[in-house]
Amino acid sequence: GQASADNINNLASAELLDNGSVFAKPLLNLTVNNNTIDSNGQTLSHWLENGTPQAQLQSHWPTRWVRLAVFDGIGGHQHGREIAQAAALELRDLPPCHSLDKLRKNLLFLHRKLQKRFAGGHLRSPGTTLVWAEIDLYQRSCHLLHLGDSRAFLHTANAWQQLTCDHTPNEFNFRDGRISSAVYANQRDKPGQRIAQALGYGSWGVYQDEAGHDIFGFSPELRIDTATTLPEQAKDNIDLRTIPLTAGDVLLIASDGLWSNIKHRYLPDLNPSHIQADTAQNLAQQAVTAGSMDNTTLILITFNMET
Repeated sequence: GQASADNINNLASAELLDNGSVFAKPLLNLTVNNNTIDSNGQTLSHWLENGTPQAQLQSHWPTRWVRLAVFDGIGGHQHGREIAQAAALELRDLPPCHSLDKLRKNLLFLHRKLQKRFAGGHLRSPGTTLVWAEIDLYQRSCHLLHLGDSRAFLHTANAWQQLTCDHTPNEFNFRDGRISSAVYANQRDKPGQRIAQALGYGSWGVYQDEAGHDIFGFSPELRIDTATTLPEQAKDNIDLRTIPLTAGDVLLIASDGLWSNIKHRYLPDLNPSHIQADTAQNLAQQAVTAGSMDNTTLILITFNMET
C-alpha cells in the first residue's frame, strides 16, 4: 500500500517571538494534511514574516509531498531575521525534491540566490541555519538536510535519536581527522560554540586544498558531507540523508533555543503517545521558562502510515 496525506497527523509547531510569546506556526510548513488545506482542498503554505503568520495557496504542490523547514538567523550578523524570512519564501516556491541530489542542488541554488540578494559572500554577511525535511508519503521516507546548529530528532523503535550534527569547528575538525573521537565527544555538547557555516553566508575553516592542507578562513561556499565524502570514523555525521518512516515515528526539527540552556547532550523528553495539538507550543514555552534566551522554533510531526 501507500501512505496518504491523511496519514500524517498531530502536526504542530511553535516559534518564540521577540516579545516572549509563542506563536503556533513554523517559518515554513508546506503540506497537504488536514491542518493545511483550504475548503477547496488546495495546499496552503504557512510561514512567519516579521512575527506575523502568513499563508498562501500553493496550487502546484502535489499531494505526495510534505515540506517542513526551520530557519534561525545567525547571531553577530545583521539582517538575520530578514535572510531567514527570505529563505522561507524562496523555499516555498521550489518544486519537490525527489532525490538527495536534487535536494542538494536546490540548496546550493538557494544559497547563491540569497548571497546575491543580501550582497553576501564576505565575512560579515548575514546567514541562517536550516533544517529541511522533504517527506515522500508514497515511499514513506524523508529526505533530510541541515546547515548550522538547528537540529532534527527522530523517535523510532521506542527511542529518540539525533539525526544532525551541529556545524561547529569541533565537528569539522573531527571529520577531517584533526582531533580524536574522545576529544570530539568531550567538546561536542559544550554551549556557546560558534557555527562554521550557514545558508546565504558561506563557511569558515571547513575546507582543505587539493594537497590536503587546511584552509582556515572564510569561503562563500558550503560544505555538504555524505557517506562518500567522510572517513570511516565519521560516516554517521552526514549532512544529507534519507530516513525510512514507520507508523508511530515522530520527527522534531528545531532551532537551538530549545536546548541552549541545557549543559548536557539534549534529547527530547517527550513521550510520543502524549503528543497533543499544543505540545510543540508547550515545548517552546518550557524552554523559555527554563531560561533560554535564543530563538526557539520547532516543528513536531507524527506519522501514522497505513498499508
